[in-house]
Amino acid sequence: MRNRMYFPNLDGLRFFAFLAVFFAHSFWAEFDYIRNNEAFILLKHIAYTGVLGVNFFFVLSGFLITYLLLEEQANSNKIDILAFYIRRILKIWPLYYLVVFIGFVVVPTVQSLLGQPTPEKGHLIYYLAFIGNFDVKPTSAVLGVLWSIAVEEQFYLVWPIIFSLTSPRFYKFLFPLIIAISIPT
Repeated sequence: MRNRMYFPNLDGLRFFAFLAVFFAHSFWAEFDYIRNNEAFILLKHIAYTGVLGVNFFFVLSGFLITYLLLEEQANSNKIDILAFYIRRILKIWPLYYLVVFIGFVVVPTVQSLLGQPTPEKGHLIYYLAFIGNFDVKPTSAVLGVLWSIAVEEQFYLVWPIIFSLTSPRFYKFLFPLIIAISIPT
């Protein structure tokens, strides 16, 4: 069995990223007297900056996947893209598709049984193909969180291919180039 990569010094950063995301999602109120309260508005505004936690998780994932690819390249002089995809599929797809099933089948069924309307606006094909981040905002909270998994899967699809097509001596140019073209204009 191969050694698992683990960076214990990232645990604290993961915790603060989680906490930021948690607080960013915590400020919801049904009643106007709460939503219009100045303290609530201020705290909600401060907590909303916690969406930076999602960005940090993306950066962390990019770092870890890049590290794995660099290690594989250094150890075997190649990147086994098929093995990489199989590992990602086995790790992510079962739970992802369970959540898609819950969002498109279980939640609407339960809503229907309870006499509630089930006007899901999400498009199933987008979620089956991991492009839910391009879909309209789904009405189901279950599906609403899957946009970030779609972004991750798109990264996992493209990044190993870019790596395998690039000579290791050009990696030092690849990273700044990717960062430069990723900066919004």
